[in-house]
Amino acid sequence: MKKKILCFLLLPFALMSVNAQNENEVLDQAKAVTDALQKKVDEAAAAEKVETPKNWKLSGVMGLNFSQAAFKNWAGGGVNTVALSAYLNAGAYYKKNKITWDNDLALEYGMLYDKEDFKKNVDKIDITSKFGFQVAPKLSWSTLVNAKSQFANGYDYDTDPYTKVSHFGAPAYLLLSTGIDWKPDDHFSLYFSPATGKFTFVEGHHFLPKYDEEGKLLPEDELVSWQESYGFDKDKRDKHARGEFGTYLKLQYKRDLCENVNLATKADFFTAYTHDFGNVDVDWEVILSMKVNKFLTATLTTELKYDDDVKFIDDKGESHGARIQFKELLGIGLMYKF
Repeated sequence: MKKKILCFLLLPFALMSVNAQNENEVLDQAKAVTDALQKKVDEAAAAEKVETPKNWKLSGVMGLNFSQAAFKNWAGGGVNTVALSAYLNAGAYYKKNKITWDNDLALEYGMLYDKEDFKKNVDKIDITSKFGFQVAPKLSWSTLVNAKSQFANGYDYDTDPYTKVSHFGAPAYLLLSTGIDWKPDDHFSLYFSPATGKFTFVEGHHFLPKYDEEGKLLPEDELVSWQESYGFDKDKRDKHARGEFGTYLKLQYKRDLCENVNLATKADFFTAYTHDFGNVDVDWEVILSMKVNKFLTATLTTELKYDDDVKFIDDKGESHGARIQFKELLGIGLMYKF
């Protein structure tokens, strides 16, 4: 406002300096002076303007992966297969002053077809939300919530007929924790919680089939329930939820290894205070993406899991101790970042 007033105060002096000229020249020079002064005012106002910071950052990637194997007269043998999977990894991140709120969504579903049937080969729902308050540079006190499940029925394809072993909500996992979150840079984070609740849910009452020597199905009291295969005690096979209290560690790392090659990995570790303390549950995932062009990419995904409560069921229906689970997927397909 002060600068605009200055413009009007200087205008009469500009007009007086050209009083010897004709009227048109006076008007032209007056207009030139006012335009120049208005430009200076606008430039000063633009320099003083402070942009409102964007507190939210959104990002994501979605795509389709395809793989195929074909054999004909192959002496070593082989099975013709076609596989297709779709995935979505999205995030919404909020930061203002000392407050942070990170939200991640990972969805994936895929099937393959061999000479026998369509079979599910990947199925994942993974949602994480972490709210933090900065207590020191690069260090925050945070609360984390994580939920995991799957979309569709899962089967043991090694049995005849196929044995149903899971479906949506069976199992499902919920993790609630509070602890320290350390972020030294934009690539790495370490979250440690000494107070974590881990809950396992198994909806419904289902049993894994087991047969006698004559091929007859054994009675239910001799069968292994889904609840037992996911860590429930046998006398609690009629329950739908199981809780554990323990300590939790989460590591995350994401970086471009070189141009068009990206590595993303995360590892979760949990051990319960309530039983078998020191027996650590592990879930470690690695995703290596190699970009071919704007839309085409090759992706290698591996996941290693060990859950001390998840029992191994052999083809005879016998329950054994926990074992290391491993999954590897390699595919090429379309990818879109947003």
